[in-house]
Formats: sequence, structure tokens, C-alpha cells
Amino acid sequence: MQRMEEVHIITGSLKVMLAFIGALTLAIGGVGVMNITLVSVMQRTRQMGTQKSLCARRHILPQFLAEALLITFVGGALGMLLAYTVSAVLPSLPLWSAIYGDEFTENDIVLSVSWQTLFTSTAILTVVGLISGLVPAIRAARLDPVEALRYE
Repeated sequence: MQRMEEVHIITGSLKVMLAFIGALTLAIGGVGVMNITLVSVMQRTRQMGTQKSLCARRHILPQFLAEALLITFVGGALGMLLAYTVSAVLPSLPLWSAIYGDEFTENDIVLSVSWQTLFTSTAILTVVGLISGLVPAIRAARLDPVEALRYE
């Protein structure tokens, strides 16, 4: 029983550490998406000036939000594909069977991807994509058409 409690403490610590690493990864990815979208805004400033001068103001914000979400979802899909590949390739990791013998293989660590994890990660990725795409999209929507057409 004492070893079981120790294993629960260790696995709880690992979950906290992995959650922290995941949060940092999402934050860094959000900054990367924001930078890509900001560069896209800077490169297409003249195009946005033309759109605004032709009264297409309300199309600019959704355009950049959709671009940020697309970048986020492509990265998320590649990450999920990598997770499925790793979980399919790696064999189960011995936990209790390494300590007590082969009759305790049902408690070994088997990597798998659950549907709850997929739905949760998709929801979190959507929020990160919206937040990281919102700042450049608002910046693009607020450009003055005359200044945007003059931009080189």
C-alpha cells in the first residue's frame, strides 16, 4: 500500500509537470501564430487599404481571424497525428510488471489518445488561435485607408 501511494504521488507530479509544459507550449505557439499574422498584416497593408477604400471594411477582421485559426488548426492536426503515431509505435512501458513479475502486466503504462483529450485540446487551440489572431486582426481593421495605400 505504501508503494501504491508513492506511485500515485509520482504520477500526480508527472501530470502537473506535463500540464505546465503543455501550457508553456500553447503560449509559445500562440505568440508564434500572432507573429505570423502580424507579418501577414504588414505584407498586405496596401491590399487592406484597397479593400477599405472599396467599402469592404467588415471583411478584414474575419479574414485575419480565419487565417490565424487555420494556422492553429493545421498545427494542432499535425500534433494529434504525431501523438497517434507515437502511441501506436511505442510499446507499453512496464510499471508493476517490472517490480512484481509478468502476472501484473495489466497495470503497465500504455500510451493512448482519448477522445476527451482531443476535444479539450481542440477547444484550447480554438481559444489560443482566436486570442493570437485577434490582436493583428484588430490592428488590420483599424488601419486608415489613405495611410494603408501609401504604405510601401
